[in-house]
Amino acid sequence: MNQIFKNIRVSFRSLSSGFKNSNNLLNISKDVQLSRILPENTDLLINNLKNAPSVPHVLDLVKTNSNVMNAKHTIQALRTIFMLQKHGRSKLSTLQLLKHPDFEKICNHLKYYAGAIELNETIEALKVMSFVGVSSDSTIYQILLQLLKHDVNQMTLQQIIFTDFLLSKATPSPLVDALKIALPIVYDVQLPIKLDQTNVTTLSEHLHYVSRRDVISEQSVKRIVNSLMKVKVFDQRSATSIMWSLCDMPPKAEFEPLLHKAMKSLFIGGYSVPYHDLETIISKLIKKYKLNAPYYYNDDFFNYCANILITQDLGFENAVHLLRKFLRVYHLNTNLLDYISEKCRENSDLIENGDPILTYNVIRGCALTDFRPKYYDKIKEYFLNIKNFDNFVGKRLHLPALQAALCVLDIYVPVILQKVLNEEYLTDIFKKNYFSDFENILLITQAIKTFKPELSEYLPSEEFIRMVKSKIKPVADYPLEGALLHVFGSDKFVKTPALTRMLHHIDHLILLKKGGFASALDTKIVYVEDLEYESPNQVVLLMALDSICYTNNKHLLGSTSLKLQTLEAKGYSVVPVPIALWKSLPEFERVPYITEAIKSKTKYFARAFDVS
Repeated sequence: MNQIFKNIRVSFRSLSSGFKNSNNLLNISKDVQLSRILPENTDLLINNLKNAPSVPHVLDLVKTNSNVMNAKHTIQALRTIFMLQKHGRSKLSTLQLLKHPDFEKICNHLKYYAGAIELNETIEALKVMSFVGVSSDSTIYQILLQLLKHDVNQMTLQQIIFTDFLLSKATPSPLVDALKIALPIVYDVQLPIKLDQTNVTTLSEHLHYVSRRDVISEQSVKRIVNSLMKVKVFDQRSATSIMWSLCDMPPKAEFEPLLHKAMKSLFIGGYSVPYHDLETIISKLIKKYKLNAPYYYNDDFFNYCANILITQDLGFENAVHLLRKFLRVYHLNTNLLDYISEKCRENSDLIENGDPILTYNVIRGCALTDFRPKYYDKIKEYFLNIKNFDNFVGKRLHLPALQAALCVLDIYVPVILQKVLNEEYLTDIFKKNYFSDFENILLITQAIKTFKPELSEYLPSEEFIRMVKSKIKPVADYPLEGALLHVFGSDKFVKTPALTRMLHHIDHLILLKKGGFASALDTKIVYVEDLEYESPNQVVLLMALDSICYTNNKHLLGSTSLKLQTLEAKGYSVVPVPIALWKSLPEFERVPYITEAIKSKTKYFARAFDVS
């Protein structure tokens, strides 16, 4: 510890000469003790200061008894002023208080008795000065900082945390800055010795502190996390604080058990958590969620938050805001969608004349999967009744995502199509190089060509669409291939990969002929449509669906479902295979699984053909 403070003292030493009132604090203390022998009845003044009903009353007591006030009276006066001012029991504004001559007397007494007050009283005085707005470069403020500088090694961990908080509100100065550097270092050194590992409230406060200080060592963070894991039960406030703190730190896998323990404490503990706190937690979790940090997503906790909103009937707008958060992590909550649809049924204006941004998120929520809320038909009807779709274009909504969602719901609005499929508009938004934009435009094109060919006039040129396709990262891995070759015997029966003229990527193409036998494929063909075969031969397309094709709670995305539908509409037998499930299967189960998957889509051949 001595080595740590050796460097800090260098910066402190250069500051000391500038504070004349603090150079002789110890001498002042001795003078105070020798020269101020006060009568015993001054304890009455302490009681009067404690029980003063208002700030002006405190100031009157100071004015009347200034000549007999000691250090304890001074601190008590400040303490009472703080409590009264904080709870609004004062006719004086903070500015009026600062300019009041009797408050100035309190400050002068504090300067005089500075060397006689205890450490906790110094911190309390600093708290009051900060609260009422005393400038951090004032003499009294700097004297208090000098006292803290001398006593920094004696501070408890809680005192360090609170003092650091007070200094975060102070105007920067050399002494303020030096203390802000020193306090976290002292905290880090003393934590192993002074940490109370049994008090969940203080432990959660420690976690909050270290979450905002980069200089705290990993060992200290780990010590706090491990201590919290040993606590049996988290109260509501501690659980909320823990989750906030973990979200404020860089992601680490070792945080996962504590994060989930805090979540579980909230939704199992039966606590009445304010909804705005839950919404803040959801926002923080979603912001931290990434593919390499999936533990920030928790299906049960997200559903718990939705149920709180519904139970408390917090209304359409709050529900849509929560839905928007859920959409960012592809989370489906059917109860929330039903609640929103019910609000729309009760008031059609929410959609027909409502905020386009809210409507945009309702549409995207309905299109997230194949699930449709109970009053979805009403939502669709109200949406089609919107008279001015220009509002959607003018709001600068993300139109590719909107129109892709509309296609999933079989809704095609010419004014939106005209804008979203305009090549100039697309060229502009493609500059951001978002993968989802390319995917959405390709899906919109495939849906129109398949289900709404009468709207083909809105489509970009074929050359432009091919450019869009070229921007989509090609598939590099084909995990189903080995099992398929085992089933069918040779790659002349399995084409990997394949492409349609509508630019669908197909992982594997198989042609089954009557009798249940696989037919050899022409390896030179480019498009599935170029495959020559006679009815009732059947084209089987196997689609390996990665995790991005599903919600986080394992429902097939509406956009993926629509893509499969555009293939099935052409008469192909489409066999989707979830890659997460595939990889979870032992090797010996994969061939039977893929066999049954193909059989389920080729029932005509199931009786005559056993690919196993």
